[in-house]
Amino acid sequence: MSEIELKEEEFVEVLDHLEKILWPLAEFAERFHSEGLRRDELKHLLDLLKQAIKHSTKRSDLLIIATISWFQQNIDAYLPSGITFSPKELKDRLPPDPLYPAIHVLRPFVRSLGAPPPPPTLKELVDEFDALIEGFTNELNRHTQVLIRFFDVVKPESIPPIIKLIEKNPGKLRGSLGEPLCIWWLGRVLSESKKVWGLTRGPIKVDKTEIDAVSVDVKEKRVAVAEVKVTKQLDDACRQVAERVKRLMDASFLKKIFKFVEEPYKPSEAAIVTLYRLNDGYKRELESKLEGTLEGAGVDRGCATIYDFNDILKSINTWGSKGKDRYRELFETLNKILEAT
Repeated sequence: MSEIELKEEEFVEVLDHLEKILWPLAEFAERFHSEGLRRDELKHLLDLLKQAIKHSTKRSDLLIIATISWFQQNIDAYLPSGITFSPKELKDRLPPDPLYPAIHVLRPFVRSLGAPPPPPTLKELVDEFDALIEGFTNELNRHTQVLIRFFDVVKPESIPPIIKLIEKNPGKLRGSLGEPLCIWWLGRVLSESKKVWGLTRGPIKVDKTEIDAVSVDVKEKRVAVAEVKVTKQLDDACRQVAERVKRLMDASFLKKIFKFVEEPYKPSEAAIVTLYRLNDGYKRELESKLEGTLEGAGVDRGCATIYDFNDILKSINTWGSKGKDRYRELFETLNKILEAT
């Protein structure tokens, strides 16, 4: 892999970590805050959190891992099955009792190790878990942003080795490469025909709101937002993109992303982007649902846009870059793997 100046094993390890741990951790966390998780899903979220901690520290942080494991083992006593819980609802269900009977004995010992003391109650423990999850979500965003910049500077002749790597490790790389490539496509390719995507940024988190891709047209005072999905399950993306664009219509919120913003920007596009091919019937149905969801949120339904794999290919075919054939092959490889799974 000398052509792209990285070792294949290291590249695969990073993307495998994104695919198996950080990406699903972020997906579960978003659902936890927006619609809640069932008891079994909450346990799985905690499993992913433990894996992320172990991978990040390259060792098992016994105190944190043991605390999470203890909570998993005892969660059935506090939460009924079949009901979803948001963080607030979860804390409302938990008793205010101290987490450890010998908390005052344990805390000085923990401090002597240079580690933060464990929280004294179960309710505060949920906040600690939430903070850890947010930290790893930010790590996922940073990795994704690095991959986007990587595709921004990589030479077209370096694309074939990347394609071979994807074909060799299809199960590991489809999601971890799919999202950054779609965001890269918005800012680098689609922006040639739609200027509103010329300042694409993402993925980012602002005030606990996850945004896959956002951009503005300064001259026209317009804002565009996209929800990127490397999955066939797109219905929930309608709600997500409507929530994002509604928030971005607030100038004070948008200014946290683009410092030069001084007044509200009107929505130009509220888009769902997927690497799958959508049949015409489902695409029209999804667009209609997105229009209705936007209208219900007080956003112009005309902003609703669906970009599937066919739309991505069409824009690449008219792209002015000499390396477009290589990139088309890269997207086709990812689509082929996705469609086969």
